[in-house]
Amino acid sequence: MLTLTGTAKSATEVGIKSYSNAKVIAITFALGVLVFFARFPQPVITPTIYAEDGVWIGRALSNGWLDTFIHARPDYFVFFNIFLLWCASSLSHIFSGSPLLLLPLFISFLSYSFYSLSSVIIFLTVKRYAGTMLAFLAYSMSILIPLGVSQAESIGTLVQVGFYMPVLSICAHLYRDDDGSAKRKIACDILIFLMAATNPVNFAVTGIYFVISFLSTEHKKRLIISFLPLLIALLVLFLMIVPRMNGSGGIIGAYNSSHLMEMVTARSLLYSFTFPFYNKLSNVTSIILTLVYAAFVVVAFTKAEKRSRIAILMFAAMLVIYDSATAAGRSGITGLLTGYGATYPDRYFMGINIISSALMAICAGQFKNSIVGYVWVLVMAIVYVSGIHMMFENSQDKRRVALDYIYTNALCSAKDEGNGFSRIQILPSPDWYIRVPSDHVKNIGCVRN
Repeated sequence: MLTLTGTAKSATEVGIKSYSNAKVIAITFALGVLVFFARFPQPVITPTIYAEDGVWIGRALSNGWLDTFIHARPDYFVFFNIFLLWCASSLSHIFSGSPLLLLPLFISFLSYSFYSLSSVIIFLTVKRYAGTMLAFLAYSMSILIPLGVSQAESIGTLVQVGFYMPVLSICAHLYRDDDGSAKRKIACDILIFLMAATNPVNFAVTGIYFVISFLSTEHKKRLIISFLPLLIALLVLFLMIVPRMNGSGGIIGAYNSSHLMEMVTARSLLYSFTFPFYNKLSNVTSIILTLVYAAFVVVAFTKAEKRSRIAILMFAAMLVIYDSATAAGRSGITGLLTGYGATYPDRYFMGINIISSALMAICAGQFKNSIVGYVWVLVMAIVYVSGIHMMFENSQDKRRVALDYIYTNALCSAKDEGNGFSRIQILPSPDWYIRVPSDHVKNIGCVRN
């Protein structure tokens, strides 16, 4: 009788805990969506389609979704970008009968939702290693990620979701072996594979995690067997991508060695903590702050338990690799930086900034029974309150278009090429357009004077 009662009590506790977790997830997700909408509501107020979102949609409607999944970019795959665009196009078709008519609205909704869900995942991950307070700090820094004056390129679009794949992959790896569930491992392995098929930097995440796990476990054979399907799948994917990596995805900009230190320290590692006074920094202060950052990580690592050490190593190693890969593969950014002035192009640093802030939150959580965590939360609260005006749309610089822009006018003004296809003007400039079969435009039923 005692056993039955104890079992019933345990089941009740598990049910209550699961309900509580689900409630927290739902609340934080909804809050994140609202914050991202408040930060940049223009995609809903004056809908438009931005850059590759339109190009890839046009290709899918012209050549099919499978072709677009494979050939969207010439150098690597962008699975989740195309998948989310497929969702947006499908929702537009369901609610309006056209894959184009409500497309901008659903792109913006899915964008807000993706970034909010990413913030929730970061919250849940940090919570396991640093507690609720610092997890909420990491969550808040994620939904309030500073993006300079170019947040229109990221919030409300699906173009940049690939930059979040490394941090999400880290979270998936850490969650994968949390309780040894076979179903959980399979689900995580599928997500990890698809994230690598969105951003090639993710190959490094799996490599780092496997090496760390291999060196820290006594059951090496079991680990290899557990990882073998994922490693084989990633190897096949890697062999498919390597011949395509021709550097065509680089940005236009001349390398400027005088801005390299700014790029790899202040703009990458430190920006989330220093953005309100970024223009006060210099190479000297950036180096000093980076050394302080590194020392804090090392001290936290020495204080952490084995489980938390793996998380710290994962975030720290990936931070270095992602930063190095950006500096090497996007060296032209140094020619766009202005010496602690302009921070454009912010999109390339989104993922690095998120990893950096999450790592710092986890490290602060390793100082048990001390005021370190409280001090860090207080300092970051002061930083973000002082810079809150920089995160919300408050100037033309952060907008995509004038507020009198009407997306349906762009649809109805589509230029017929005379070969069964039409061009629909999109942003950011006149040379960007969606090329779709003309029937998709005709079926909208535009009324012309």
